[in-house]
Amino acid sequence: MSSLLGRKVKLLRSMPGLEVRLSEEADGEHWAAWLTERDVLRFYPMEGGEERKESVARMQSYARWRASLTAVYHGEVAGIGYLNLHPYRKIAHQAIFTIIVGEKFQGRGIGTELLGHLERMAKDSYRIEVLHLEVYEGNPAHRLYRRLGYQDFGFQSHFIREAPGEYRGKIMMEKYL
Repeated sequence: MSSLLGRKVKLLRSMPGLEVRLSEEADGEHWAAWLTERDVLRFYPMEGGEERKESVARMQSYARWRASLTAVYHGEVAGIGYLNLHPYRKIAHQAIFTIIVGEKFQGRGIGTELLGHLERMAKDSYRIEVLHLEVYEGNPAHRLYRRLGYQDFGFQSHFIREAPGEYRGKIMMEKYL
C-alpha cells in the first residue's frame, strides 16, 4: 500500500524499487532536463528555452495543486505526470494528462505504473470520469496507451510544423474511468 493524498491506495503492480509520490516544485528541474533530450523533445511541440520554462512552470503549478505525480526509481526521479484540471463545473469531470519518462528510464514499465496512479488519482481524488491525451504521430507510446484502454477519437494532420511543408499529426485519445 502507498499513501497518496492522505488516502491508502493499492499499488497497481509490483515493481521493486519504484515509488510514486506527489510531485514537488523542485521536480521541475528534471522536467526541464528531459525537455532537452532528443527522443523526449521529439514528441513535445515546443522549442527553445522560453517554451521549456513555461512548460516547467505549468508542471510546477500542478504540483502545487497536488495534481502531479512523480515516479522515483531506485532513488532517481524517472518520470512525472500531471492532470490538467478544469476549473469550470460543467467540464470538471474530464481532464487531459501530460506525462514524461526520462530517456534512460523508458521501456521499463515506469510510464505504465505512473499512468495507473494518475488514473487512480483522477478518479478517486478529483472525480474525473474521462481522461484525454494527445500523442503525436510516430510516438511509440501510442501503442502503450491503446494497450491500457485508451481509444483514438480524432486526428489532426498538420499539428506540429517540423519545417516548412513538413508536419506531424496529433492523435487524440480518451478513456472512460
